[in-house]
Amino acid sequence: VSPNADQTTCEFWEAIVGASRLVGNGFALKRRNAGFLAALEITEPMRTEPYRDENRRLKYRGTDQNGERFDVFSEDMFHVKGFSFGGDRGLSVVEYGAQQLSTQIAANKTAGLIFKTGLGTSGFIETKTILDDPERKKLEKIFARFQGTESTEKLMLLEGDMKFTRTSMSAADAQLLLQIQFGIEEIARWLDMPPILLMHSANGVTHWGTGVEAIVRAWYQLGLRAQLTRLEKAIQKRLFEPKDQARFFVKFNIDALLRGDAAAQAALFSAALQNGWMTRNEIRRLLDLPKSTEPGADELTVQVNMAFLKDLGSQSQQTAQTARAALLQLLGLDVDPKSG
Repeated sequence: VSPNADQTTCEFWEAIVGASRLVGNGFALKRRNAGFLAALEITEPMRTEPYRDENRRLKYRGTDQNGERFDVFSEDMFHVKGFSFGGDRGLSVVEYGAQQLSTQIAANKTAGLIFKTGLGTSGFIETKTILDDPERKKLEKIFARFQGTESTEKLMLLEGDMKFTRTSMSAADAQLLLQIQFGIEEIARWLDMPPILLMHSANGVTHWGTGVEAIVRAWYQLGLRAQLTRLEKAIQKRLFEPKDQARFFVKFNIDALLRGDAAAQAALFSAALQNGWMTRNEIRRLLDLPKSTEPGADELTVQVNMAFLKDLGSQSQQTAQTARAALLQLLGLDVDPKSG
């Protein structure tokens, strides 16, 4: 409910998961009270260093949020590692994807400069005569009036034998827009997630709901599940005491992520009730509805209108006899229903 005095659970997990996914490691110091775990305080991942002491015991040192130095054993540090090859630290996506990230930053900066200058291009003016300093300064002042976004619709007159020669590539020549789009896909690949989740649709990828649903389900099976499992095991090993690890387990409930539309939910829950593997209250809990107090709401139910083919005759005869006995009783006739 409250991992520490400053953060909510959402803020805490965003910081831990964000650090582990981007820089490879998320750290939180364990604060204890009377020997029991009382709080988890986030530490700066770039200022926290795992190392081995002379006895090969894993320890952590760094600076906490108050600027105080710490040097603790692994029992007092909650560490969520990203993908690694078995070392004490996870691998940083930012470090290994720096080239692609810097290319994307440069592309965005270049696009900003192009739009800032009114989609203009740089170049030089050719003349057949040599200009002196006063003429050069005068010409530079004229050119300055035609630079920037406010001058995009103005026309500049080149006098005499002046000729403009462009020296920079246009946005189309540099394929700048394609580079920006491809950069988004590359970043999504580094983060192991579909571009559609970054509000970007790659070429050839459908925008329809069923296609997106299939992509999200595939991402859950091949990408998100591995990340959640890594986090579950880290909580199980590094937050539970050894005596509690055999009694409790950690599992993320992501049924809401995989839950389909209303028609699909109705079909699923109907099958669950009719085949006896969910109760009504279990279904209501998944739908965030209050618990029903009606009798039988916590009991498993199955359909009773299905029977074996060999039993159809006997069941029909029993049903007829039961109906005949009920009718005679209703009429007040004391007749044995088994008699002719």
